[in-house]
Amino acid sequence: MAYWILQANPDEIYQVFDALANPTAIRTWRVARYRQQIAPGDEFALWASGRNSGVYGFGVVTEPAELRPPDADSHWLDPAEAKRPAWQVGISVEDVLDNPIPRKDLARDSRFANAAIIRMAGGGNPFPVTAAEWRALRAHLPPASQPERPGRNPPWSRDERLLALDLYLRRRPQLPGAEDPDVQQLSTFLNSLPIHTVRPDLETFRNPNGVSLKLANFAALDPHYPGAGMRSAARSDAAVWDQYAAHPDQLRRVVGAIRGAAAASLLPNVPEPDEEEFEADEGRLLTRLHRVRERNSALVKRKKDVAYRARGALPCEVCGFDFEHTYGDLGNRFIEAHHVLPLAEAGTATTRLTDLVLVCSNCHRMLHRAKPWIAPEELRARLA
Repeated sequence: MAYWILQANPDEIYQVFDALANPTAIRTWRVARYRQQIAPGDEFALWASGRNSGVYGFGVVTEPAELRPPDADSHWLDPAEAKRPAWQVGISVEDVLDNPIPRKDLARDSRFANAAIIRMAGGGNPFPVTAAEWRALRAHLPPASQPERPGRNPPWSRDERLLALDLYLRRRPQLPGAEDPDVQQLSTFLNSLPIHTVRPDLETFRNPNGVSLKLANFAALDPHYPGAGMRSAARSDAAVWDQYAAHPDQLRRVVGAIRGAAAASLLPNVPEPDEEEFEADEGRLLTRLHRVRERNSALVKRKKDVAYRARGALPCEVCGFDFEHTYGDLGNRFIEAHHVLPLAEAGTATTRLTDLVLVCSNCHRMLHRAKPWIAPEELRARLA
């Protein structure tokens, strides 16, 4: 994690004090340098230049630098500037200071006096800050301003984005706010999902305000939305939009399967270590349910028994590898099972023997590793 200062010029360029009256609306910040270094999870201090220069808030970088289209931010003093495409990072302003930290105090502090913002205030955003300088800066906060802050909540999972997109498509062109019953219902449902075991800030975790902001992200991607939406949307939001926005019926089937999986008693409540790496397009919950089906010991044993009686061996149905042939008794009747039904189609229905194919460990991993997942016959064709 790195530390930065993001600067605004309230006298000539950007009315940062007016913008801070609604800090949740500040979603991006223009950057002129260090575009490859500044990254999600980095922390920043928000600096205002001019007569009362100093630190006015703190926050976290949420999205990497991208060349983004013009936004509709009304706080630019020059309207033409608001229409200029620019490199921007996604940010979240988490603390607005009642008592800003003046530049003069920081300049007198030997621990901070050599910081880039002091030595070269005209250098352009972002300004790098060392870990020692960051600690010195934070030390200028009064004790009452230094409560133990909860950590950041985890990013939205693909499941959660799919659920939010489904709500957006069902309600557009209206953009429901935090008080809308559908938004509040989705907030409650998201909080019930066993996706994120660590939720540092329970007060804000997928609360109605956060859900309504996510809907606004999709509005920013929607060319038919009559309003402005948010000023930008995350890449993960765009990926979900590109795949499902034109296919609402398909999305509705996926969402129905996600809701069914969440209600299924056989769904594990604890994620596996590699869950994110092998997550399917339909999200983590259906991926988790898929793996449960593949590990149904009684069903897999029946599948292997039927196959062994028919062939007298258990070769991989993709590459032909035979564990017993290679490893002798150690590999006797060893093979893995792969569930072939699409996740959304499988839902919570009972798994049949014909829904399983027997594959070696390598092929099984490759089937799950492909994005999107591929069918055994497609992997077999790649080996031909």
